[in-house]
Amino acid sequence: MSLSHFFLPFALALSSASIAVTSLSHGADFGAAAPASSKTQRPTRLPPPAADPDLKRAYAAYQRDDTATAYASYLRAAKRGQAIGQYNVAIMAFNGEGTRRDAAASLRWLTRAATQGFALAQYNLGLLYENGTGVERSQKDASTWFLRAAEQNNVDAQVAVATQYLLGRGIEKSDARAAQWYERAARGGSMDAQYNIASLYEHGEGVTSDSELAIHWYAEAGKQGDRAAIEKVRVLSEAAAAKH
Repeated sequence: MSLSHFFLPFALALSSASIAVTSLSHGADFGAAAPASSKTQRPTRLPPPAADPDLKRAYAAYQRDDTATAYASYLRAAKRGQAIGQYNVAIMAFNGEGTRRDAAASLRWLTRAATQGFALAQYNLGLLYENGTGVERSQKDASTWFLRAAEQNNVDAQVAVATQYLLGRGIEKSDARAAQWYERAARGGSMDAQYNIASLYEHGEGVTSDSELAIHWYAEAGKQGDRAAIEKVRVLSEAAAAKH
């Protein structure tokens, strides 16, 4: 069985409709996250919410590449307890956008946002602990934060916590719970999770062996361009046909 789980470096998040790990965040959605790439991208051009003037000002400034004004506005929102502002200040400090690079400040603001329940912050804080970036490496703390974000339907966190359960890293090993989280993430559109839950169904690990479900999830991953999954569909389909 082969699994797929990657470290996703974090950046700023932008919108309430679709908060992505690779864009700025102005919205109030503390849960869902769109799939992220391995490179920092410019924020998606989505309208900011009207509720918070500092977030609006920061959004507009960031769109015109005035990162200093954006950072100052996010910082004002962060100091007022706005979790989105806290998260964005953390990311800008981490990347050195609009301010000098400051890993300690980044961690402090990220932790505040995560503690408030901001799922993107929780997921990214989990990544820091998983990889020992700016903090003492702790798989236990990584699993804790991944799980909190996963429970809020952050798909990347669901994949991460599934992998922690599967490997028994910082959490009691459980193939069954790994399968549950992979399947939730697969339904949320994660190609990696689709491949992984298919593999678990193929081999009967954490779930009852089911070739039809294995083919289904491999096919879903294949639709997103996973060539190995496409080959799995061919092989399993031929094996199933040979039995009849």
